[in-house]
Amino acid sequence: MYSRKSKHGIVWYSDFRYEGQRYRKPQGIISKTLAKEFELKWRVNIAEGKQKPKPKKMLFETLVE
Repeated sequence: MYSRKSKHGIVWYSDFRYEGQRYRKPQGIISKTLAKEFELKWRVNIAEGKQKPKPKKMLFETLVE
């Protein structure tokens, strides 16, 4: 978890890997404690299979073959 400053305040971001897949998501302009709670819920949903990772982008060359 990390933060960045914006013109409206501090934005917290979640960034972690689960089973080789990278997950990144801005948590918004909230406190660090609340951002950690949101990340924990998000991780649980991923582990339980309630949320699937986004499909990887394919190159045009791969589609042509």
